[in-house]
Amino acid sequence: MRNVDALDLNLLKAFSALYAQRNVTRAAATIGLAQPSMSNALARLRAVLDDALFVKSPQGMIPTARAEALAPKVDAALGLISEAFETPATFDPKTAKATIRIAAPDNLVMRLAPLLAAHLAAEAPLFDLRFAGFHKDTIYGALDRGEVDIALARFSDIPARFHQRDWLGDSFVVVARKGHFDEERPLTLDRYCDANHLLVSFRPDGRGAIDDVLNSLGRTRRVALVVSQFAVVPDIVARSGVLATIPASVADGLAERAGCDLHALPFAQDGWTNQAIWSAQTNADAAKRFAVEAMLGLSDRGP
Repeated sequence: MRNVDALDLNLLKAFSALYAQRNVTRAAATIGLAQPSMSNALARLRAVLDDALFVKSPQGMIPTARAEALAPKVDAALGLISEAFETPATFDPKTAKATIRIAAPDNLVMRLAPLLAAHLAAEAPLFDLRFAGFHKDTIYGALDRGEVDIALARFSDIPARFHQRDWLGDSFVVVARKGHFDEERPLTLDRYCDANHLLVSFRPDGRGAIDDVLNSLGRTRRVALVVSQFAVVPDIVARSGVLATIPASVADGLAERAGCDLHALPFAQDGWTNQAIWSAQTNADAAKRFAVEAMLGLSDRGP
């Protein structure tokens, strides 16, 4: 087409109405135009397309071969435009289908997954949950690309392009073999530092946040074992006698499973807050936003 910029939506609507009605007056009435305006629209179409398009006859305005070829394409174009601007159906979590992808460290998955799965089974039964491993170096890119809908972790310096909310406050507790410490032999700083320790970490150097705190006190500990999952911690502690310092958010359930005891740290250590972050595209999707709100509402419930 030599002059596509000369076309506008009203001209397409005028063409479709003329093709359907074969009469300028009736066509004008169907789209709410006066007859002179419809005649002007036809003149503009003829100029743009360099074709008569409709020819007067006793039977009305007869479309030319060019108009016959254009008609189904114009109707299809108008249909697509109408569909694009239709008011979206009201979101109903009971019938909506969605796949929600959440990236989080395994201790937060252990805390969240049972609660969120139960909530969605009741409130959004056609939602599918996908929990993925959390990698701090790549998580922002995964959110940008839509590979992950929501990320949960302890973040710092979250880029401004992401939505964020505090999700769960946490602190460290000590998991020990049952009876390892008691009122006669309590967990003291000396006993803590003298023990062998299990560390959950992805770092290759065998150091965690607790080691930095001990260093500030002029103390050290021996990390005898490093694992990358919290789930194995209580079984190792129960069998080997090492101590594990893990987040309180998952400690109760894990310790109970293996018959371990929990103890407060024998020194001061600040707690922290985990954040939930999600992208603008997640926030604009009704189903995913529903999952975000559901998850945020579960943050203060017990495991």
